[in-house]
Amino acid sequence: HERHYRTSYTRPDVCTGSICYRRLITTMVMSAKTEFWISVIGLSGRENGESFQGPGKSCLCDRFMFPDRPPSFGHTSIISQQDFHGPIVNTDHFLYWGRTRRTVDGKMVEFNIIEQTEFLDDVTYSPFNARDPYMKRATATTINSSRKTQYLSPEQLQDPKSQKAQRFASRKLHIDG
Repeated sequence: HERHYRTSYTRPDVCTGSICYRRLITTMVMSAKTEFWISVIGLSGRENGESFQGPGKSCLCDRFMFPDRPPSFGHTSIISQQDFHGPIVNTDHFLYWGRTRRTVDGKMVEFNIIEQTEFLDDVTYSPFNARDPYMKRATATTINSSRKTQYLSPEQLQDPKSQKAQRFASRKLHIDG
Protein backbone atom coordinates (compact mmCIF):
# COMPACT_ATOMS: atom_id res chain seq x y z
CA HIS A 1 0.00 0.00 0.00
CA GLU A 2 1.52 3.31 -1.08
CA ARG A 3 0.71 6.44 0.90
CA HIS A 4 0.35 9.89 -0.61
CA TYR A 5 1.18 12.92 1.54
CA ARG A 6 0.24 15.77 -0.78
CA THR A 7 -3.15 16.65 0.77
CA SER A 8 -1.67 18.86 3.49
CA TYR A 9 -0.30 21.21 0.81
CA THR A 10 -3.66 21.67 -0.86
CA ARG A 11 -5.46 22.65 2.34
CA PRO A 12 -3.65 25.69 3.77
CA ASP A 13 -6.56 26.41 6.10
CA VAL A 14 -5.87 23.14 7.93
CA CYS A 15 -2.10 22.95 7.77
CA THR A 16 0.31 25.88 7.47
CA GLY A 17 3.97 26.65 8.12
CA SER A 18 5.95 24.63 10.66
CA ILE A 19 2.81 22.80 11.83
CA CYS A 20 2.35 21.42 8.32
CA TYR A 21 6.05 20.54 8.06
CA ARG A 22 6.04 18.69 11.40
CA ARG A 23 2.78 16.87 10.57
CA LEU A 24 4.17 15.81 7.18
CA ILE A 25 7.46 14.55 8.65
CA THR A 26 5.71 12.69 11.48
CA THR A 27 3.31 11.00 9.05
CA MET A 28 6.18 9.99 6.79
CA VAL A 29 8.35 8.61 9.59
CA MET A 30 5.44 6.47 10.79
CA SER A 31 5.59 4.61 7.47
CA ALA A 32 8.08 1.79 6.86
CA LYS A 33 10.02 3.86 4.29
CA THR A 34 13.40 5.36 5.12
CA GLU A 35 13.87 7.44 1.95
CA PHE A 36 11.57 10.27 0.90
CA TRP A 37 11.40 12.65 -2.05
CA ILE A 38 10.07 16.07 -1.04
CA SER A 39 8.98 18.73 -3.55
CA VAL A 40 8.88 22.30 -2.21
CA ILE A 41 6.24 24.28 -4.06
CA GLY A 42 4.85 27.80 -3.89
CA LEU A 43 4.55 30.95 -5.94
CA SER A 44 7.59 31.76 -8.01
CA GLY A 45 8.95 35.32 -8.02
CA ARG A 46 7.09 36.38 -11.17
CA GLU A 47 3.74 35.06 -9.90
CA ASN A 48 4.22 36.71 -6.53
CA GLY A 49 3.12 40.20 -7.57
CA GLU A 50 5.03 43.09 -9.03
CA SER A 51 8.53 42.12 -7.88
CA PHE A 52 10.62 39.11 -8.87
CA GLN A 53 11.15 38.15 -5.24
CA GLY A 54 9.65 34.79 -4.27
CA PRO A 55 8.19 33.59 -0.97
CA GLY A 56 11.38 31.92 0.31
CA LYS A 57 11.34 28.37 -1.09
CA SER A 58 15.09 28.49 -1.77
CA CYS A 59 15.80 29.80 1.70
CA LEU A 60 13.78 26.95 3.24
CA CYS A 61 15.59 24.33 1.11
CA ASP A 62 18.99 25.89 1.84
CA ARG A 63 18.41 25.89 5.61
CA PHE A 64 17.10 22.29 5.60
CA MET A 65 19.96 20.94 3.49
CA PHE A 66 22.78 22.97 5.05
CA PRO A 67 21.76 23.90 8.61
CA ASP A 68 25.36 24.61 9.69
CA ARG A 69 26.27 27.16 7.03
CA PRO A 70 25.23 30.82 7.14
CA PRO A 71 21.95 31.52 5.35
CA SER A 72 22.29 32.50 1.71
CA PHE A 73 19.88 35.06 0.29
CA GLY A 74 21.22 35.35 -3.25
CA HIS A 75 18.97 32.78 -4.93
CA THR A 76 17.29 33.90 -8.12
CA SER A 77 15.04 32.44 -10.78
CA ILE A 78 16.40 34.81 -13.43
CA ILE A 79 19.15 32.95 -15.30
CA SER A 80 20.94 32.87 -18.65
CA GLN A 81 20.21 30.53 -21.55
CA GLN A 82 23.54 28.81 -20.84
CA ASP A 83 22.62 28.21 -17.18
CA PHE A 84 19.16 26.93 -18.15
CA HIS A 85 20.74 24.33 -20.44
CA GLY A 86 23.57 23.47 -18.01
CA PRO A 87 23.70 20.40 -15.72
CA ILE A 88 22.17 22.06 -12.64
CA VAL A 89 18.93 23.33 -14.21
CA ASN A 90 19.07 20.83 -17.11
CA THR A 91 16.17 22.56 -18.97
CA ASP A 92 13.80 21.72 -16.10
CA HIS A 93 11.92 24.21 -13.95
CA PHE A 94 13.08 22.63 -10.68
CA LEU A 95 16.27 22.46 -8.64
CA TYR A 96 17.60 19.32 -6.99
CA TRP A 97 18.91 20.38 -3.59
CA GLY A 98 20.30 16.95 -2.82
CA ARG A 99 20.04 14.19 -0.27
CA THR A 100 20.43 14.55 3.48
CA ARG A 101 19.89 12.32 6.50
CA ARG A 102 18.11 13.28 9.67
CA THR A 103 17.17 11.39 12.80
CA VAL A 104 13.44 11.83 13.35
CA ASP A 105 11.81 10.23 16.40
CA GLY A 106 14.85 7.94 16.79
CA LYS A 107 14.74 6.72 13.18
CA MET A 108 17.36 7.58 10.51
CA VAL A 109 15.54 8.99 7.49
CA GLU A 110 16.92 10.13 4.13
CA PHE A 111 15.34 13.16 2.46
CA ASN A 112 15.82 14.13 -1.19
CA ILE A 113 14.73 17.73 -1.75
CA ILE A 114 13.62 19.40 -4.98
CA GLU A 115 12.30 22.92 -5.40
CA GLN A 116 9.75 23.68 -8.09
CA THR A 117 10.16 27.10 -9.69
CA GLU A 118 9.69 29.06 -12.89
CA PHE A 119 13.02 30.09 -14.43
CA LEU A 120 13.08 33.38 -16.36
CA ASP A 121 15.40 34.33 -19.21
CA ASP A 122 17.79 37.07 -18.05
CA VAL A 123 17.37 38.92 -21.37
CA THR A 124 13.59 38.85 -21.90
CA TYR A 125 12.42 38.28 -18.31
CA SER A 126 9.99 35.73 -19.75
CA PRO A 127 9.74 32.12 -18.58
CA PHE A 128 11.80 29.59 -20.48
CA ASN A 129 9.62 27.20 -22.46
CA ALA A 130 8.14 24.50 -20.28
CA ARG A 131 6.33 21.34 -21.30
CA ASP A 132 3.58 21.99 -18.74
CA PRO A 133 2.28 24.99 -16.73
CA TYR A 134 3.75 25.54 -13.24
CA MET A 135 0.77 24.14 -11.31
CA LYS A 136 0.82 20.89 -13.28
CA ARG A 137 4.60 20.50 -12.85
CA ALA A 138 4.55 21.43 -9.18
CA THR A 139 1.83 18.94 -8.26
CA ALA A 140 3.20 16.04 -10.32
CA THR A 141 3.70 12.88 -8.28
CA THR A 142 6.55 11.57 -10.44
CA ILE A 143 9.65 13.34 -11.69
CA ASN A 144 12.60 12.52 -13.91
CA SER A 145 15.66 14.44 -15.10
CA SER A 146 18.64 12.55 -16.45
CA ARG A 147 22.08 14.17 -15.99
CA LYS A 148 20.77 16.76 -13.49
CA THR A 149 23.21 17.87 -10.78
CA GLN A 150 22.58 19.08 -7.25
CA TYR A 151 22.19 22.84 -6.73
CA LEU A 152 24.55 24.18 -4.07
CA SER A 153 24.78 27.94 -4.67
CA PRO A 154 24.09 30.63 -7.28
CA GLU A 155 27.84 30.83 -8.07
CA GLN A 156 27.81 27.16 -9.07
CA LEU A 157 25.56 27.91 -12.07
CA GLN A 158 28.44 29.71 -13.84
CA ASP A 159 30.96 26.92 -13.05
CA PRO A 160 29.11 23.64 -12.37
CA LYS A 161 32.34 21.68 -11.79
CA SER A 162 33.61 24.12 -9.14
CA GLN A 163 31.86 22.28 -6.30
CA LYS A 164 31.39 18.59 -5.62
CA ALA A 165 27.68 17.91 -6.13
CA GLN A 166 25.40 14.87 -5.99
CA ARG A 167 23.75 13.58 -9.15
CA PHE A 168 19.98 13.36 -9.48
CA ALA A 169 18.72 9.78 -9.74
CA SER A 170 18.58 8.56 -13.33
CA ARG A 171 15.18 6.94 -12.97
CA LYS A 172 11.57 8.10 -12.65
CA LEU A 173 10.92 9.02 -9.00
CA HIS A 174 7.78 9.22 -6.88
CA ILE A 175 7.29 12.42 -4.90
CA ASP A 176 6.29 11.55 -1.33
CA GLY A 177 5.36 15.00 -0.12
